[in-house]
Amino acid sequence: MPRSAPGAARPEPRAKLRKRRDDGPVGRLRPATVGGPGHLGSDGPRRAVTFDLWYTLLYLRRSEQRRVAAARRRVWTAPLLRLGLSRPQSLRALQETETWGEAAHARGRAPSVPRHAAWLARRLGVVLPVEEIVEELDRLIRAADVRTAPGGREAVRSLRRSGVKTGLVSTVMNESGDATRELLSQHGLAAELDVVILSCERGFSKPRPEPFREVMRALGASAASSAHVGDDRYDIEGARAAGLFPFLYTGLERYRPVPPLRPPAREVRAAQVVDRWERFPALVVSDLPERAERKPRGVQRATRP
Repeated sequence: MPRSAPGAARPEPRAKLRKRRDDGPVGRLRPATVGGPGHLGSDGPRRAVTFDLWYTLLYLRRSEQRRVAAARRRVWTAPLLRLGLSRPQSLRALQETETWGEAAHARGRAPSVPRHAAWLARRLGVVLPVEEIVEELDRLIRAADVRTAPGGREAVRSLRRSGVKTGLVSTVMNESGDATRELLSQHGLAAELDVVILSCERGFSKPRPEPFREVMRALGASAASSAHVGDDRYDIEGARAAGLFPFLYTGLERYRPVPPLRPPAREVRAAQVVDRWERFPALVVSDLPERAERKPRGVQRATRP
């Protein structure tokens, strides 16, 4: 442990610090001081909570993931085969496109379907039917067996009814914004979200802080008094960079695509890990101020009720 700098004030004994936290009426939590990402504003509990979409609120089972992935490959390779490319050439070109897309995603510039198509067309020196590709991919996700995370919709609704503003920050690379919004409506989420920010409709994505800053502006909320919950490290990194308190949701971890496209979120320092939606609303509106005040250094798992 490093020594204190000469002249620095000595830290107060732990008993005194605990007493200060307990000062005030019983049952009330002392607001934390604003101190950067992961700390509450002086007005106490979170005023807004934003959510990731895939494998946080919605998911595909493993068998459906494989079916959808195979169908997406057919959508992309069909026009290439019509242009005279062999199947191995088409699959190789598609793999190069996916690699480029993931690299752009890592820089916070996740490409939409039209951007993927434009890159592939330039790479091959051909013209691709972009509208046809978008329509086919949208038709595919609309027909997929998309499921809602157990308790997820109810958690969002509970927060909203308690006066917390809610938003969605999602990276969308395989379908259009319209198809994504349809999914939100079909699963009863659209009515529970005040603002929806989709990367395919913007020029940036997680892990950049811009999507979070935009949703905070739209909600009229302060990042210092807000939280974000998502399932991977891009959620955690982006939320922290924008000043929101990050939650890592692991309830759908067993359904995440295999192999994962990114390192597992557990490798990223998170302020709080939540594996069940049932506890999340109460944790946000009451327990979180005290936890934030303790300035967590590593991953902490939410206790089950």
